[in-house]
Amino acid sequence: MKRFTSRKEDHFNKIWQLECPIGAYTQKGEPIPQEALAIYITPNPRSMHDAIFSSLVTLAKTIQHKNMLANPHQEVMNEIQKSKGRSCFVDFDFDYKDEKFGEELKRNIYERVDQSAKVQFVETREGFHVLVDPTSVEVPFKKRWYQSITELPHVDQAGDQLIPIPGCTLGGFMPILF
Repeated sequence: MKRFTSRKEDHFNKIWQLECPIGAYTQKGEPIPQEALAIYITPNPRSMHDAIFSSLVTLAKTIQHKNMLANPHQEVMNEIQKSKGRSCFVDFDFDYKDEKFGEELKRNIYERVDQSAKVQFVETREGFHVLVDPTSVEVPFKKRWYQSITELPHVDQAGDQLIPIPGCTLGGFMPILF
């Protein structure tokens, strides 16, 4: 696993830096198969201030419990990943897919947030991620939009999650933005 943080304008270059010859990623000397490799992103900015504080607490507990196997870098990266800043997007993960589901899903989402809301759909191997900008949800929908989307069939998780990056291979499948 390789984790990193970057500024929005550096995303493309950071992803490009991950490109390497097939077989370069290994585990115990054996190449990891291409279909096992994936890249994910958190769609909302991280709060470095909150991450610093929670990292200090986590590292202090590691010392207190005499956990000699802890990797400080990984502990800090975990805290960064968990420390969401503002909510630019709410992600809904739908683990279902057939030939008609994508269009049905679009219709169902827009019925709950209004046609003018900013919504992104990412198709994955197992289904779809739907990212909704909560500030763009129209007033008549503001009170119930989140709950009504989580009540739709096939919603696996909702909130601030890792999503596959469109255009990058995910276990032999390339997620697409549509």
